[in-house]
Amino acid sequence: MLRLAVDGVSGFEVSDAELWRSGPTHTVETLRDLGDELGGGWELVFILGLDVLSKFDEWVDPEGVVELASLLAVSRPGYAAFDWDGFYERCPYAAGRVECIDSTAIDISASELRRRLAEGTPVDGLMPEAVARYIRENGLYGT
Repeated sequence: MLRLAVDGVSGFEVSDAELWRSGPTHTVETLRDLGDELGGGWELVFILGLDVLSKFDEWVDPEGVVELASLLAVSRPGYAAFDWDGFYERCPYAAGRVECIDSTAIDISASELRRRLAEGTPVDGLMPEAVARYIRENGLYGT
């Protein structure tokens, strides 16, 4: 679905590396593998929501994550103000490695999208049409 979502968008590449691992996978391991696969000359950027960034210090080896990739935190409309001072107190190693952008997207979470799909509520305009079609055609999320 991610491939469908970014098809035709320059600068994005989707990796299926985690699909081929057995057992639990952690972001730091995936980034390490991607860095090894790509070799030098690339900068990895890990995109995550501010809601996820707020618990970044609870991840497996968060310091390793920011050594391997910069973080691009996306704030969606309606999200409460982020406690940057508290974040950098807990994650001083992330200084200079995090950029935040405000999303112009619609204020909706993935959980809400899945709920709407399961209920049969239309999701027109809330995700790329190719992704919505794939979900319907494959009966995902109770569709």
